[in-house]
Amino acid sequence: MSESLPAPSTRALADPRLWCWGLAAITALALATAHLIEALGYAPCPLCLYQRYPYYVAVPLLAAGALGGFPRLALMAALGLYLLDFGIAVFQLGVEQGVFALPESCAASGRATTLEELKRQLLQTVPRCDRPELFILGLSLASWNALLALTLALLSGFALGRSRG
Repeated sequence: MSESLPAPSTRALADPRLWCWGLAAITALALATAHLIEALGYAPCPLCLYQRYPYYVAVPLLAAGALGGFPRLALMAALGLYLLDFGIAVFQLGVEQGVFALPESCAASGRATTLEELKRQLLQTVPRCDRPELFILGLSLASWNALLALTLALLSGFALGRSRG
């Protein structure tokens, strides 16, 4: 009896390099969307910016893993980055709901005593992390990012499981 080859779709699901490219593309699209929302006038709060950092690392890491011959290692690192991002997003959701205290980086600085200090503070005003400005289908952007980061983590884990052996 001759052994049959797996179907092309099955082989593709087992190729960790393809998973690296797919996850890198989805992550890059998420970053592009965040920058588009910012360009539309919705300034990100500090926690929103922190949520981008794992994605900034994941995209080149996954591409390097696919090109450099270490896709499984890149998928493992990406899994950790996505879980870190998920944690930051959940923390921001807790801040939005009043469960966690507002971080100092998200609060306005002290009182201005001179007109010059007031001008400086107004120019440096950052959006508050506990007051989301934009909701899409009833969810804040932190909620959407938590869902995305968790999905990307699950996909990374699935890819690692499929590419064994």
